[in-house]
Amino acid sequence: MLDDEARRALSRWTVGEPNAIREYAHGAINQTWLIETARGSYAFRRCAQGGAEVVRQNHRLIGEAVARGVPTVAPVVVEDGNTVVVESGRVYALFPFAAGVQVDRDRLSNNDIQAMGRSLADVLEALRGCDRSLVKEGRYEVCVSEAIREIDRLLSVISELPPGEPSDENALERLTTRRAWLVEHGVEDGDPFADFDRQPIHGEFQDRNLFLGDGKVSCIIDWDNASWSPPEWEVAPFLDFVAAYDKVKVAAFLAGYRARCKLPDERLDACVWAYGLYRAHDLWLFREVYDRRNDKARRFLTPGRFKPHFERWLRR
Repeated sequence: MLDDEARRALSRWTVGEPNAIREYAHGAINQTWLIETARGSYAFRRCAQGGAEVVRQNHRLIGEAVARGVPTVAPVVVEDGNTVVVESGRVYALFPFAAGVQVDRDRLSNNDIQAMGRSLADVLEALRGCDRSLVKEGRYEVCVSEAIREIDRLLSVISELPPGEPSDENALERLTTRRAWLVEHGVEDGDPFADFDRQPIHGEFQDRNLFLGDGKVSCIIDWDNASWSPPEWEVAPFLDFVAAYDKVKVAAFLAGYRARCKLPDERLDACVWAYGLYRAHDLWLFREVYDRRNDKARRFLTPGRFKPHFERWLRR
């Protein structure tokens, strides 16, 4: 399952020949293989986000997180002291297997979700004070006119494709109804998180990046989206993607989070509003599928009209 390029890159680490290889199916951007050798179990990654120095910066943050007690795994070092290998212009990294188990989103118990809330608060506290140079700048500026122009471009691209693909039909409906919402409700341009404090954050604290064990989060992986951002940014996507704004799941998560960190209701409402406004302008998924031809991301083009996040939040 490893191509020749990946095998050459893997050989730079002295972990032995793989005797079992399977590709990790859930990633939408990076390509990851789960590898067993006589020396241990590893996650071998072909990195698609940024060049070698961007990945090294990310690894430095992981090292700092480990030093501060965050449950995560540091990358395996090559003999020359590097944590990345560049082969044929592409960047590779190797990590030990994470401790614990991953639980599918629809099988998470309320106790699991509460443990994730506690863990997020602990991680944010641990990362507070980390050097700003360890992460990229989080950017959340929105512009209504630019978003509408980009939607029109994407609609044109999709309309020229052969008919009959369900995910394309889903994309057309989502984009058309999102455009109508922006025309009617678009507010002034700017950064909806302008009034929020910033610090280093993981950037994608969700179930697929979390391992559970002994009633707690035992390991946090995939730090690619770490950034200098509002800590509340981690809260809103979890409530969206993992809790799906379900009243019981939201309550479980907030009980765990608030056991470690203050988050008043008015601040939470402001956070979800800012997150929803940013997401209404964010067209990453459509660019990934139709500009970069990333078919792995098509599974996220689900049916249904665009629904603003704050509306879903108020109806929970």
